[in-house]
Amino acid sequence: MEGDRWYELKRNGCPEWWVISNGLKYTTKEYLYTSPISKSDVDLNPSLEQNPGYVY
Repeated sequence: MEGDRWYELKRNGCPEWWVISNGLKYTTKEYLYTSPISKSDVDLNPSLEQNPGYVY
């Protein structure tokens, strides 16, 4: 399916690093693997905490 590549990489543990043709290695910050929790969800359930790296 189209648009599933990022989720496949995440599931297989591959987006943690990227190697490009010139041999440089890039790392990605862990908080970029998560999505923010919507404010309306937190309002409904105050015990939820926002994912790291995101603010309301």
